[in-house]
Amino acid sequence: MDFRRSVYQYADINNIPSGFNQESRTAGKEWALSFMRRHNLSLRTPQQTSLGRMMGFNRVQVGIFFNNLREITTKYRFTADRIYNMDETGMSTVPNNVPKVVSATGKKAVGKISSGERGELVTAVCAISAQGSYVPPALIFKRKRQKPELMDGAPCGSKMFISDTGYINSDLFYEWVEHFQVSTKATKENPVLLILDNHSSHQSLKTVLYCRENGIVLLSIPPHSSHKVQPLDRCFFQALKTNYAEACNNWLVTHPGRVITQYQVAELFGIAYGRCASIEKAVNAFRMCGIVPINPGVFTDEDFMPSEVTNNKGNEENVDPEVMHIPRNDESEIPSTSIDCRKKGKAKGQNTTSGSLSNEDPSSQRLILRPVIPATQSTPQAANAVASCSNASDPQAGYSEKFGPLVASLRNIVESFEAACAVGSSADASSNQDQRTETVPFSEIRPLPKRDEPQKRRKRGQKSEIITSTPFKERLELKAEEQEQKNSKSTTRRKKLFSDPKPPKKKVKIEKK
Repeated sequence: MDFRRSVYQYADINNIPSGFNQESRTAGKEWALSFMRRHNLSLRTPQQTSLGRMMGFNRVQVGIFFNNLREITTKYRFTADRIYNMDETGMSTVPNNVPKVVSATGKKAVGKISSGERGELVTAVCAISAQGSYVPPALIFKRKRQKPELMDGAPCGSKMFISDTGYINSDLFYEWVEHFQVSTKATKENPVLLILDNHSSHQSLKTVLYCRENGIVLLSIPPHSSHKVQPLDRCFFQALKTNYAEACNNWLVTHPGRVITQYQVAELFGIAYGRCASIEKAVNAFRMCGIVPINPGVFTDEDFMPSEVTNNKGNEENVDPEVMHIPRNDESEIPSTSIDCRKKGKAKGQNTTSGSLSNEDPSSQRLILRPVIPATQSTPQAANAVASCSNASDPQAGYSEKFGPLVASLRNIVESFEAACAVGSSADASSNQDQRTETVPFSEIRPLPKRDEPQKRRKRGQKSEIITSTPFKERLELKAEEQEQKNSKSTTRRKKLFSDPKPPKKKVKIEKK
């Protein structure tokens, strides 16, 4: 409906004749469907994108990431087989992707059996390279003790971790980095680049020191931009979850009366992982993100357009000027469709019509364009009349001098008529050209919304950084020292409270008089 209403506004503002409904002020439904068929358009259900992702994926953050990537690649000369991407995703015993079923037409409620209302979460840690190789995944279970049965049917070489929440933390990430170093055989002589998000669990000092000693270079992507810059999110995780949901559905069908628990997750994950872990998928994932080969131009102006909404007026120097909104000109500057011969004649240095046209009211000097004969295509009768008049004015033609004033007046009338036709044709051409160039674009009728008030940041903003670099390591060491001092102060304060109790109050005897 918004599309049809916008089309009506566009046609109305630009004076485009149309048969749209004047009462509802919208374009017709048939017109909209025909327009979509001609231009290969269709109605799509959009994917919800949070405000944080919309603000995080902007030109400045992406530019910093590609500068860091180019600097590291030039320094260490990484090839495609030494560039990896790592990320985590959740695998639940109750998948969100429900397969479609065949049902009777008109039935409102169609059900499908599941293991429960809310499932148990198991985190899968995956890593792929730009050449198409896969690091054996790791599964994180929410429990206190490890059991070998939990990994039955998992992909070969997979690791099992446990945590209180089922999510990754700094200690588990350190253990996974050790597993990654063994799988990739990373050394200082043959380093490896690992691209990952800037989660706090990936930025511990212990992990950074281990990576520096074993030739693992950590590079973080811009914050809230994994849906665009993360290869695993772009090409792998969606296919993995689709195949996992299908495997869960097949398991429920073949095991009636049973539910999926943590003990079946590894087997179902292994089935889905084997179906979608292909070389072509991994190579295309890095190419789509512009990482291998390095191609920042893979992201167009349309990709950065949502971030322009929250750009403040003070930060417009970071915005591409081609995308910045251009205010619409005042309506008084739009040229009129009618043509004034007097104004056009003065503007182009031409003389206005003489004779009877110059003696009339100024309001009557506006030329009404009718089908007229241009001066270059005059009729033979007019040409003969002009030739006879010119011959009659010639003294050698044998005519008497008493016809001289009449011939002169006729010549003036013919020249005035030709001048008026010339002015009218030139004015018509210039008017059509102005009307074409001054067409109000659709972006001004429905402009992109813009945030006026500045954003108040409560903490320091994050950006893409080389986590294993020396400046970042020094910041982590300083932060660790501050945290250690803070913990020591709280420990000493706690010891004073419990080890040195306050002396009891002495009872004061009151002497009776």
